Amino acid sequence: MRKTLFKIHSWIALIAIIPLIVISITGSVLVFKSEIDGLLMPNSHFVVKALPERMPIDKLISNTENAYPEYVIGSWEIFNGDTADRVYLVKRGTEQWYKFHLNQYTGDILSEPVGTSHYFTDWFLELHYTFLLNDFKSLPGQTGTVLGFFFALFLLVL
Repeated sequence: MRKTLFKIHSWIALIAIIPLIVISITGSVLVFKSEIDGLLMPNSHFVVKALPERMPIDKLISNTENAYPEYVIGSWEIFNGDTADRVYLVKRGTEQWYKFHLNQYTGDILSEPVGTSHYFTDWFLELHYTFLLNDFKSLPGQTGTVLGFFFALFLLVL
């Protein structure tokens, strides 16, 4: 009986190590997400010069809505200093999310809207949290996220 349990334990550990390695490596890279983004896309990740005051958020929202009328603002990451704001948009009539970078001091648009996993570190973020399974249309909703949760529980029991 003990030998059988050890064999089962060994097989379960071999299966569990794959997502553990993926989560560990991607998590280690994501610790430096901001720095990597700054190196890979300095023209859109950083503003040229940080000014003492940001533009009012109402003005920035108005500029964004005028620039992209086919989108609805879904979320807004606000940064101070020399890191550009990230604006998340949802294309009207769809559930597709996009993002672009915006200079919060001048209102200048620093990049065009792209999918939320377009950039290298964003793709890593999606791999880390969902194992890239949430993008499959044949799978229901948050399959990758739920699978990650069960892997975490599985490792807790292991």
